[in-house]
Amino acid sequence: KLSLTFPDVFGKAFICDGLDVAPSFPTINGVADVLPVDTFTVHEAGSKVSDLMPSRRNQPVMEWAGSSDDYIPYDITRKRADLYAAGDYDYEFITWHGFAAQHMLMCNNGTWDVLTKWLGDMKRVVDPARVTYVRNPLMDDPGAGLVGNRAYWASGIETRDRALGTVDVTSGGFGIGGAEVPASQMENASIASDGIYVTSYDKPYSEWALPQNPYTREYRHPGSGPAQTPSDTLTITAKNISTLIIDPQRAKVSCNAKLDVKTDGPLSITLLGCSAGPQTFS
Repeated sequence: KLSLTFPDVFGKAFICDGLDVAPSFPTINGVADVLPVDTFTVHEAGSKVSDLMPSRRNQPVMEWAGSSDDYIPYDITRKRADLYAAGDYDYEFITWHGFAAQHMLMCNNGTWDVLTKWLGDMKRVVDPARVTYVRNPLMDDPGAGLVGNRAYWASGIETRDRALGTVDVTSGGFGIGGAEVPASQMENASIASDGIYVTSYDKPYSEWALPQNPYTREYRHPGSGPAQTPSDTLTITAKNISTLIIDPQRAKVSCNAKLDVKTDGPLSITLLGCSAGPQTFS
């Protein structure tokens, strides 16, 4: 949730056996969340993680799930995997099998080498050529200073009503075209650990791992787009967004940049530090 609300803070994101809505409870919501009506928990409005996934455009993600999970049924985590595959995300989706598919084993130190190898040095994207952001005012916590209304060189992103809104901005100033989106690939593998250690209720995650932990790795890494002639343009698509501020210096455009805008309602766009003031589109 935090990595999607504040995407430019994180180099990469990792989810170990995660549900999609909050508040949730293992096992209970693992069953209830797939029913037409959830009678166990009243979920907070706007708390569905998958609705925020477009914010992950410049943030690779790895997610783990268990094919025979005892806490969270596989169809719940698989929904996000299908969204990754259908979109243009840079992702790795790891499906653990056998005993390694169980929550208390999967999210444990016998499997972490799969994650740490992928994490690498975790350099984050600072100024991407394209910014996509889902504004979710329902997740704001102003009292704690947590208001998610900015990403990279786009800020002041506000919705016209108290509901989710999405803005997608591409700067021609970087001279980078759209990346080719390859098909997802899949492979089977396993990771060895050095044995099984006794665990207990007071230390449930203490050195518990199987000698062999099999998994299926589904992944796609689109890479960067081709070079093209830079242009002083901003191409903007907005849905339920009322205001948007763009830092032209970081977006590598001028104060006279051409704005190509598609919006489903009134939208005010300001180029930070420019004398022209806000421009209104409808």
